[in-house]
Amino acid sequence: MTYSGTEGTDAEGTLTVSGFDYTVYVGGGFDYNLAIDLNHDNALDGGEATIVTKGGAIIDLGSSQTPGSDFSVTLTTEGSQFDEHNDDEVITLTIQQDGSDIGVAIPTQSPLTIETEDDTITALSPYGVKLTQDKKNGPDELKIEYPRGQAFGDARVVIYSDPVGIYFDAREEAAPDPVTTSFTPPPQPPPL
Repeated sequence: MTYSGTEGTDAEGTLTVSGFDYTVYVGGGFDYNLAIDLNHDNALDGGEATIVTKGGAIIDLGSSQTPGSDFSVTLTTEGSQFDEHNDDEVITLTIQQDGSDIGVAIPTQSPLTIETEDDTITALSPYGVKLTQDKKNGPDELKIEYPRGQAFGDARVVIYSDPVGIYFDAREEAAPDPVTTSFTPPPQPPPL
């Protein structure tokens, strides 16, 4: 992106994303902060624009323009995206000030199943949104994997037998080879 004008006064340019043009204003000073008119109202007056991902996730960055402390970000999957009608699935993430770093927390909430192992937190939603947070050295890293459609479980039930009995196995471990039996009908008596 290129821009023209004087930073902090009238510097502006155009950012093109997926064929859509957005006006970008360049601030002055040491930071040269960017302000982007994402809702096309030609104003930077606190209007809010949401981010919609390719799979349909709606990301709301909150309403504060200059957060001074922790704030919440939500990721919403509309109920109409579920195979069977559901209410919207809303996942809340907390952005935290962590000294000079910015941290992220995945609070315990009803749509998520959360597991922790060492410095990694993994959360999975009923729709199939997978959040993986790495809390190792440095600032937190959060990877969000959003499916293009509702994810379904991949379970299989294998029935097999051995000399002791019949087993039902729903684990992902390999079961013994299934027992194959053949059926031979009894011989027909000769016609009289």
